[in-house]
Amino acid sequence: MARRSESEQRTVDTVMQIAKALGQMFPSCEVVVHDLTTPARAVLAIHNAQSGRAVGDPTTTLGWARSGDPDVPEVVSRYRSAFPDGRTAISTSIGIRGESGRYIAALCLNLDTSLLEPLRSLMDQMLSYEDTPPVPDTLSPHSPGALEERAQELALQFGRQPTGLDAQDRKRVVQTLSDEGFLSQKRAVPRIADALGVGRATVYKDLGPDT
Repeated sequence: MARRSESEQRTVDTVMQIAKALGQMFPSCEVVVHDLTTPARAVLAIHNAQSGRAVGDPTTTLGWARSGDPDVPEVVSRYRSAFPDGRTAISTSIGIRGESGRYIAALCLNLDTSLLEPLRSLMDQMLSYEDTPPVPDTLSPHSPGALEERAQELALQFGRQPTGLDAQDRKRVVQTLSDEGFLSQKRAVPRIADALGVGRATVYKDLGPDT
């Protein structure tokens, strides 16, 4: 395998410094620099070692692929991997090219996610849905004048004032107010009727037979 030129060596030296800084900033993340010009003894540096590897160890399968094939993607990010003891990890591998376009090094990050798996399970449980309330609940506080204000907003969506709605649009407004929980307010039906300029019987008709 061809050796690195002086400019390529400077590039690798810079990558080594970046790896050191990443390792210091993210102590739970294993950071490895591979020399792909010597894949059989590729590991140049390893910070926060968790995989049991040491300087002078061979590169990984992806490293071997890059050392022989310049068409392997430069960045392979956030792929699932695992440490030898079975702990899960998320990995990112960045290939470093030299002057000729061949890969000369790689910077690899392996983040231990095993401690996060129980949290993900807990979040899945907390965010799961079970029962459906008998009426829609928006959790929005309805102030005393909120019903009339909402009726005004809904009517304006149809380009009219509440008292100027045709039968079809009025029914949509009434049903939306019901869906949003406004019927739970005191004297809701007569207030809706007053806001829309119709009688209570019309509101009950618009609400449907189950109201």
